[in-house]
Amino acid sequence: MIRWPAICVAMLAMGGCVSSSQSNISALTTLHSQKEAECKAREFKSAVDKSRCYNEADQVLAAAWGGDSDLIYYRMAKRIDIGERLDKKKITRAQANVEDARITSQIAAERDRRVAGRMQVVAQYMSAQNQNSALMSMARSQSRMADALDGSGQPRYINGQRNPFSWASDYARQ
Repeated sequence: MIRWPAICVAMLAMGGCVSSSQSNISALTTLHSQKEAECKAREFKSAVDKSRCYNEADQVLAAAWGGDSDLIYYRMAKRIDIGERLDKKKITRAQANVEDARITSQIAAERDRRVAGRMQVVAQYMSAQNQNSALMSMARSQSRMADALDGSGQPRYINGQRNPFSWASDYARQ
């Protein structure tokens, strides 16, 4: 019963809409791959035109990345920048490829860092839930022991909740 809130928080923390199904993300990824394949097969007049084609493919992928879509938009902007500099002969094709690989690596590292951070939050939340469950279990056990020692058989309640430490106040009065 306590695990469902933890699972819901985990799904939210993973950076997507809870209603997004895995099949929807898979369909978007497949569509992205198809659009990228079309870009690879075509001939372009300029590097900027090629960049725009790949950016259209990445636009589809941005929806699948959810909260991390800013990384896709960053890559799209950098891709256009590299294409413009390549067309103006400010950089060579090899330099453009190196910059593109560096940007792709930076984006992958940043996404991994974000996912790890979200997973850490989920782990902390679940740990707190487990600690809360353990404390409640200990409190219930102490309450049962206090009731047994009391001998009246009547459980004690405070604000509608059973008081696990009521035996201490009775003991102090004796």
